[in-house]
Amino acid sequence: MPALRALGLALVGLLVVPAVASAHALLISSSPPAGAGLGAPPQAIVATFSEPLNRPLSTLALTTSGGRPVRATVSGDGTTRLLLRPVHRLGRGVYQLRWHTVSADDGHTAQGSYSFGVRAVVVGPAVSAAPGPLADGGWLRALLDAIFAGALIVFCGGVFCGALLYASGSGPAVWLLPDARRHEVARRAWRVTVAIGGAAVLVSVVATLADAAHAGGGISGRALHAYLFSDLAGFARVAAPAMLLASVVIAARGATRAASVFAILALAAVAAGGHASSARLSAVAFTADLVHLIAASVWLGGIAMIAITWFPRLRELGAAGRRRVVEVVLPRFGAVALPAFFALVVAGALNAATELGSPQALWNASYGRVLLAKTALVGVVALLSWGHALRLRPRLLALREPDSRLERRHWRMLGWEPIVGIGIVGAAALLLAYAPPIDLSRAVTTASVPAGASREASTEGSQLSVAGEAGPYIVNGLVSRDARGESVEVRTLTALQQPVSVPVRVPAAARTGGCGVGCSRWAVVGSQATLGVEVSSNRVSLPIRYTPGAGASAARILRAVQRSQLALRSVAIHETLGSGKGAPDVTNYRVGMPDRFAYRLSRDGRLVSDTTIVGHHEWTREAGQKQWEPGLYGGGGPPFSAAGYLGWWAPFVGHPQLLGRFRAGGEERAEIATVSRIAGLGTIWLRFDIDVTLHRVLSIGMITTAHFMTQSWGRFDAAGQIEPPGPGLVTGS
Repeated sequence: MPALRALGLALVGLLVVPAVASAHALLISSSPPAGAGLGAPPQAIVATFSEPLNRPLSTLALTTSGGRPVRATVSGDGTTRLLLRPVHRLGRGVYQLRWHTVSADDGHTAQGSYSFGVRAVVVGPAVSAAPGPLADGGWLRALLDAIFAGALIVFCGGVFCGALLYASGSGPAVWLLPDARRHEVARRAWRVTVAIGGAAVLVSVVATLADAAHAGGGISGRALHAYLFSDLAGFARVAAPAMLLASVVIAARGATRAASVFAILALAAVAAGGHASSARLSAVAFTADLVHLIAASVWLGGIAMIAITWFPRLRELGAAGRRRVVEVVLPRFGAVALPAFFALVVAGALNAATELGSPQALWNASYGRVLLAKTALVGVVALLSWGHALRLRPRLLALREPDSRLERRHWRMLGWEPIVGIGIVGAAALLLAYAPPIDLSRAVTTASVPAGASREASTEGSQLSVAGEAGPYIVNGLVSRDARGESVEVRTLTALQQPVSVPVRVPAAARTGGCGVGCSRWAVVGSQATLGVEVSSNRVSLPIRYTPGAGASAARILRAVQRSQLALRSVAIHETLGSGKGAPDVTNYRVGMPDRFAYRLSRDGRLVSDTTIVGHHEWTREAGQKQWEPGLYGGGGPPFSAAGYLGWWAPFVGHPQLLGRFRAGGEERAEIATVSRIAGLGTIWLRFDIDVTLHRVLSIGMITTAHFMTQSWGRFDAAGQIEPPGPGLVTGS
């Protein structure tokens, strides 16, 4: 049948459309990385997460291997990073970093921990398994979400069907009546609808309080304010019960159309506070989510209202009354139910497309399995509807004499629909608790890090591995050279280093085959230094000319640069840093030997903050502030080390390749590419432009997990010291 073919096509679309989403702020990189064995204690621990953080509710805590807390200060660095600075220098031993985050995108909570050693080896798993979404009271929050979702859908279904099937001069639930003689039944059904809406408001408030308590570690004014009034997700959680309450009050007066407007606003707030708000295509995801909720309300909510109204009265109706319900009420509802069902399927397919990373995630990840179960349950309700509406109902209406056996089958199939609908609502509530599978791959969840193995080369022999940013994607080129010329494996990855199949075009190369998901092989045409790669509507240029066997020479140049940096008096660095989502941060640094540091952070062309550090002391002011806030650098630990900062890149250098040497402006220059893989961080590609004569870094490009950075270095040994703020400019002075 055409309807079944359309349903099949929609379900196939659900399985094959690739996309990227996020729904929990999970740890994607850290410094030091999980399992690292450090020769010296870190001055600070940096944790980078997959989504912007609700800063007041997101925390880091450091403990010894025995569980003793380590005194430290925690601060934010941009929207996705937290910095923990120990108050005292860390001694020898193994430490565990525990993190707890609340996403500023959708308000969802995540937590986990990992270990590293200071002059000590981490034995066993470096990363502790994070508690499941149903642990720590998660099952109760999921149950509250399920009760709220069920009540919301039933109430909205009654309101929407009342508005869509409205008859002039009649009551709001007249669509449930087979004739005009049972208005008391309609009035009672409408009172039940309003009561269910009131219950939904109450459960929504309780569920929000439970979520806030989980996010903030307990109910307090501070936690509630931070959870509800610091980001869009919080405002959506406030708006949902408020709009729903307005709809209930208006519905109590019988105004279905006005109540429908506020019901839609309530559903929009629910969609804004869910997974859609953190999806890469958030506008598409939000629209699909809203349509999905409205369609589910009309379809499942309408079914529930029919069951609530007539199933308790089947016996008293008698055969003639039941026939009238079958003949009048069910076809009337079917006029809106069928379009709602198809809208539900299409919107559900778009939802899946913004939440699944690959078709395999449907059976490989908990989130995918719940989504698959929910889809199967929707299919069961659809089959039940097809069975009683298109197979049994025509036969019942064609009979002159009642057939009790056929009638029982019809009502039994109709009765199973709301029961299976409860399972659909429960599955939907579980989907809110679980992170989409792409998020799970973002987390630092390696099973174990071998002792002492903190870094390994990701390429072998004479291959060159380089990477560039193409919009939200990482494009990795693995270059090989033989007697036939150069060939390149082009790999497309998400910002979180997950393979993704997207359209790829390489104009100056001939495609020779595939090599897996998001991977294709190309033969380079002619002799060229760079290779242009087009990914969707983005373009990136990758260097492919290099000198095989010159890795040792490249390594010597980098070591000489490290040594020469110790003789610098000062340097200025201009940095842009993006994550594949939104505009990049821009930071201008000034570094002065031996212990002076100043930087200005800007975002979207606007100043965010100024910071000045001299030795043990630190001063910070936000945009618009005249006074500087004083503090101790590192919480009172070791003073800032300019030499340590200028060599930040050294731990990430692996497998260097010399791209070329040339002269520019009277300088001898060298371009070097390196690649390494660090546990907990993923693959890190660096590209250097170096003044070989003076052994100075001129620029660095870095591509790694959700971290697209470029630095330009200059103004070496320029006049002028980095000085503390003057008298009268510091708070409390």
